[in-house]
Amino acid sequence: MKKIFISIILTFALLILSNVESNGQCETGYTSQTITTNIGGCDYVVKFCYKCPEPTSHWPDGDGYIVPIEYTKIPTDPPCENGMNHEEIHTYLYNFMHTGQFIWYFTCLYHNQAIPPCGGDENESRIMYHVLWANCWKLDHTEVYGSPTTGMVPCGTSSCRTYTSYCFHNGNLEIVQQSNNPEGPPPNCPLISGPIVFGMCYRFPNPCYP
Repeated sequence: MKKIFISIILTFALLILSNVESNGQCETGYTSQTITTNIGGCDYVVKFCYKCPEPTSHWPDGDGYIVPIEYTKIPTDPPCENGMNHEEIHTYLYNFMHTGQFIWYFTCLYHNQAIPPCGGDENESRIMYHVLWANCWKLDHTEVYGSPTTGMVPCGTSSCRTYTSYCFHNGNLEIVQQSNNPEGPPPNCPLISGPIVFGMCYRFPNPCYP
């Protein structure tokens, strides 16, 4: 039964990533979200798909999912420079999108006040989210607020699935437990090193493939 469950999760992850790579849109049942965040003094647009845990009388029922699909520095004149390389920016976003702050404000939890506090029954005091983070990314054509530019998008079907449980404490979601599991085939893109070539896929280090 455990092997069957893992196979289902793996197939599900591959379908999501394949769909994201082919059209940049979200899989059926997911919500598309675009946010602006500041990284080292420069503003970036971040796009992702998410699916909420189903709120029921026994909150929550099932897990939530997040699938990042693009991040782009907002063009400015003169160009904003933060002194960070591509790997540092990628790592910052990876860490940021796993925080309780991100889950609370940018997914489905901001308007839901039914989350039990930490310290209660383990099953009732936690919410669970999977982040399916692609292992390979490339610089590609995109647009920001209707203006053409370039941004980083996933490529391939290899990903790192981070499973994180959170509980609610003093007005914040706090991480209780976290685990990482490779999804799909091993990444077949080269490790990022030096300048990025447009259209070429690169692997960025993460907990599944440091």
